[in-house]
Amino acid sequence: MLNKINHVKYTKTYTPRQLVLPLDYGISLEQDRLVCIVDALLERLDYSALQHLYSVKGRNPKVPPKILFKVMVFAAAQGVYSLRSISEQCRVNIEYMWLLEGYPAPSHMTFGRFFHRIPIEVLRHLFAQFVHQLSLLDSVDFTEWYIDGTKMEANANRYTFVWRKRVEKGIAKLKEKRRQIQEQMLAFTGMDTFTLDDDELLRSAADVCQEKGIIFVQGSGHRKRAEQKLFEQVASIREKQQEYDANLTVMGERNSYSKTDPDATFMRMKEDHMKNGQLKPAYNLQLAVQSEYIIGLSLFPNPTDTRTLIPFLTALESEYGRLADHIVADAGYDS
Repeated sequence: MLNKINHVKYTKTYTPRQLVLPLDYGISLEQDRLVCIVDALLERLDYSALQHLYSVKGRNPKVPPKILFKVMVFAAAQGVYSLRSISEQCRVNIEYMWLLEGYPAPSHMTFGRFFHRIPIEVLRHLFAQFVHQLSLLDSVDFTEWYIDGTKMEANANRYTFVWRKRVEKGIAKLKEKRRQIQEQMLAFTGMDTFTLDDDELLRSAADVCQEKGIIFVQGSGHRKRAEQKLFEQVASIREKQQEYDANLTVMGERNSYSKTDPDATFMRMKEDHMKNGQLKPAYNLQLAVQSEYIIGLSLFPNPTDTRTLIPFLTALESEYGRLADHIVADAGYDS
């Protein structure tokens, strides 16, 4: 009988090697490495708010959310933000393997679902705890805060802008068109429709077409009756008015926003390569720093810093329960 050797994973490049598994990845890591310092700080946090995002019923997640949060924080500290890159690091990097504590390397979809599950309030709460732990171990205290702002360009198409003045002009034109249609309705039906809204006006135009037995026609070779044209004009005005109302709702108190990123506001950036003052979709990022640590940040739609200081300080006070003894800011916040 011939001796046969069957390799489970046989390829042309397969080379049999002795399998070596260390008892603990931590043996190969120095205690002063960044991953060990970050893990020691994150172990001090309270993750009850994060754990409440998952149901207690059913099976447990493949990787605990606490460990996923640690991996994403460590990846951000190293400048790794791509979910696919983080997943790849979990498979090949011994530091990420040590953070996983023996759990299998998560896929990029697992990190994506985890990140979208966390509300902003939970992230702010964990960040405030992290800063508090830094204050116990390092030189972070409440003696002084240095506040400044910068503009960050949004990941949005710069030619998808919606302007408040353009919307307001469109609404004014719709009022004139609506008045003309109401005069035509008065001629057709003898009914005063000047007090009706768009929905009631559309129903009235539909009733006129139904009473006269108007058959709607489309395409070339067909002549539309005046009643059908009136109905289509009312429907067009109603649709356009709904679009303008939706634009104003998204815009809020701002003067513009981007269709591909409604939270972004068009503003002038510090980097103007074309030297033409082009407006780009961006955010106004406010930062509070002490001892080279970022202790607070917020995003604002304001193109200038004059109206951001008080809301920013109010948010910091709600997170930490107090303000610093001295607030240091430049003249850009003066008004």
